[in-house]
Amino acid sequence: MPSTRAALLDDHASALERAEGREARRVAAAYRQARAEIVERLITQWQGADLLTPERAASLLRQSGLLQQIDARLLQLEAELGVNLRSIVTASSELALEQIQRELALLPPSLRPATFAQFGTINTRMVERFVPVALGDVQLGTRSLSLQLQRDLQAGLLQGESFENLVIRLMATTPGTGASVWRRGEVSAELATRRLVITAENASKQDALRELNAGGEVTVQKQAVAVVGPNTTDCCLRVHGQIRDVDKPFDLTGTPRFADQMMTPGFHWNCRSSLAMHHPVFEQPGGLTTASMRAAADAQLARASKGKGGA
Repeated sequence: MPSTRAALLDDHASALERAEGREARRVAAAYRQARAEIVERLITQWQGADLLTPERAASLLRQSGLLQQIDARLLQLEAELGVNLRSIVTASSELALEQIQRELALLPPSLRPATFAQFGTINTRMVERFVPVALGDVQLGTRSLSLQLQRDLQAGLLQGESFENLVIRLMATTPGTGASVWRRGEVSAELATRRLVITAENASKQDALRELNAGGEVTVQKQAVAVVGPNTTDCCLRVHGQIRDVDKPFDLTGTPRFADQMMTPGFHWNCRSSLAMHHPVFEQPGGLTTASMRAAADAQLARASKGKGGA
């Protein structure tokens, strides 16, 4: 059974990583479509203009309505992302509930609860909990992006930079062209999306385990599970295998971390840890016991320390 649990957790980690990547690509695609439209408007409306002084160029930019067009397209982008965010949270919740049911199937039949009907409202609660916050972050990001584009366009023109070169620099997505304003906004949105997938998925598990315990048929705890490897952070290696009561936070001692105590992963940006159900029956010799999980994490910590020249 524990070896089956190890395979189950590995499969779930892979599914979660695929979900992260898929949703990040959706967000990136929305950004790139918006970028293409804005670049086309900027370049098309600017072509054919006479040679202008920087001051006259900046005035023409304001008068042409291009800045208002940028704002309008970014508002449309917000709406597109809002639809995506809702589907992301719903899909993450469904993935979490599927995983909890698979973990419950590892329990002996005498310990399994008779029904999962009480889980039916979790998706709705997750949407209500996370979508407004995530949408607020999106709106803050697009407003910041809009202001920075406007400021840098006007400043570049006043300094005499050619309009075409200025647009390329600010909107570039090609690697090696420098840190463009647009590229930074897109990457930030992708990171936030990945965090939303992880957070919503683990929060759904947390709620499912809480409701499971409230049913009185079985009592379980939660366990932090990291994907142990060369890229695993110090934070996640140190928390890997930690068991807590469902309503108690995990203690975080490694870096990077958002806080010293957190109820669920993600514990930091680009966190790949997940929350798993734990029951004492899982602590079977020769399988995926907490002791074996800690041994794997400690071995990776030692390798990382050795690679940095540590003792």
